[in-house]
Amino acid sequence: MVTNDSWAIGKISQLNNNLGIYFRNKLMKMTPNRIGEKRMIRLCALDYNL
Repeated sequence: MVTNDSWAIGKISQLNNNLGIYFRNKLMKMTPNRIGEKRMIRLCALDYNL
């Protein structure tokens, strides 16, 4: 999960075309804070001692 999320975020963060960057930025501004909070809670709840 951590690897997949990291890969997806990295891919989106490194867009090179202006239209993609525009839509990414608009989408990020429209995304409710609770989405990020849920992702962080899910990440912190992982058991890394496996």
